[in-house]
Amino acid sequence: MQSEEITHNLKDVNQWMRIVYMVLFTVLFNASAFILGLVAVIQAIFALITGRPNGNIRELAAGVSQYIHEIARFLSYSTEEKPFPFKSWPEVELEDLPEPSPSYTAPAAEETVAEYDEVQETESVEEGGSEDKEPETEVPDKT
Repeated sequence: MQSEEITHNLKDVNQWMRIVYMVLFTVLFNASAFILGLVAVIQAIFALITGRPNGNIRELAAGVSQYIHEIARFLSYSTEEKPFPFKSWPEVELEDLPEPSPSYTAPAAEETVAEYDEVQETESVEEGGSEDKEPETEVPDKT
């Protein structure tokens, strides 16, 4: 490069404006990444409680991640198109989630107690005892 070309580039207002926009979008990129992290934690908690992700949170997370992608393209000079708020918020299409598999449901307390009693009776009978017979207690030797 010649010094005249470098001088011209340094005085180019468009390049300086792009750098200003890049600083702005770097701040928005970091804020968006933080928000996406929070949304992911909220979605994980929601999924733990309900057994499946929340559709509205999925849509928000998809929009934020698409926005981060658009900012990264602008910052890396892959595009000259400025992301939101200079254009509309990114539209996203979510793929359908498969139906959740039937999950384990804990039995009611009464069922658990009845099963326990049944197992205890079965074990007692197998050991040679009778269901009607009370357990024997050992009497200490007095010798």
